[in-house]
Amino acid sequence: MSLELELQTLRTRVGLVENRHLEVFRVEGARAFEAVDDAVPQRLFLQDAQITQTLLLADDATIVADLQIARDDEAFFLLCEARPGLSAEALLRERLGTNEVTVQPLSATHAVWSVHGPWAWELLGEALGQEIVGQPYLSLQHVAGVTCFRGGKTGEFGYDLLVPRAEVEPTITRLRELGVRYELGPLSLEALDHAALENWFFSVRFDALWPYTPVELQLQWRLWHEKHAYRGASAVAQQQAGGAARRLTVLHADAPMVAQAPVMLEGERIGHVLRSARHSLGKGHVAWAMLDAPVAMAGLRVQAGDVAARTVSPPTVQNESLGIDPNKHSFRYGRRVG
Repeated sequence: MSLELELQTLRTRVGLVENRHLEVFRVEGARAFEAVDDAVPQRLFLQDAQITQTLLLADDATIVADLQIARDDEAFFLLCEARPGLSAEALLRERLGTNEVTVQPLSATHAVWSVHGPWAWELLGEALGQEIVGQPYLSLQHVAGVTCFRGGKTGEFGYDLLVPRAEVEPTITRLRELGVRYELGPLSLEALDHAALENWFFSVRFDALWPYTPVELQLQWRLWHEKHAYRGASAVAQQQAGGAARRLTVLHADAPMVAQAPVMLEGERIGHVLRSARHSLGKGHVAWAMLDAPVAMAGLRVQAGDVAARTVSPPTVQNESLGIDPNKHSFRYGRRVG
């Protein structure tokens, strides 16, 4: 299936993908809370079944992994996407230590499949249990032998399913059989990353972002300002104290923008393009650019290489899921029930 068709599936129906890039670990033990809390830059203030988003940093505060932490009673699931070429397990073990805590990789015993799209909740409710229909964003629940994490980085409803390997075939077969009624289609990692770009979701696979810090990438909300002992904390504090010289900003243009192209404002260079793609809804092209902090704002008319562009506020797409209420709408009944 072409990328264009995958994105149409994602934006209007339901898509299914095996998330081999997402590694899941379970942390247990007498000091599980303390170990996880000390290892990450985010405040670990979680009730049972809640999820928080954070990062793992190198000493220079560049990002080495995208991390979600889910509390499961007194244990924690860590959903980790490491920078390609790095080991998620090694990064976590280095930071968590081994004193009174166990770190169990689940890739040998479980697979991760994801369901995305405006009608993902309805398909999963039918396939696994109606509890999923009302599951809050950034939460987990155990249903039908599967651990379901609601999150996603596409702007649409998104669920990551942690499935025991013995149950993968019947679970995915059931999703595909029931999914016929929802026009279920396959998704690729490329489609997920394209949707993330349009919706201002960070992806650790965007190599153009690797040289930059959470302060420059506008990800400070994933850090807790009162924490000072995590890896990379000194570099973050130093940059915060001096103020970031540049910040990530979104551009929109009618024509394609080229990575590394200079961004000019009134004849002066103010930054450069990092990553660009054609808009999935046919509305021109969207790009992420690193711009000088004083002009890293929406509403400016700039030149991105040879292309006239403007800075805009993300997201750049009106996601279908924003207009859907599981209490009122249904794919099968023309959206409105009754």
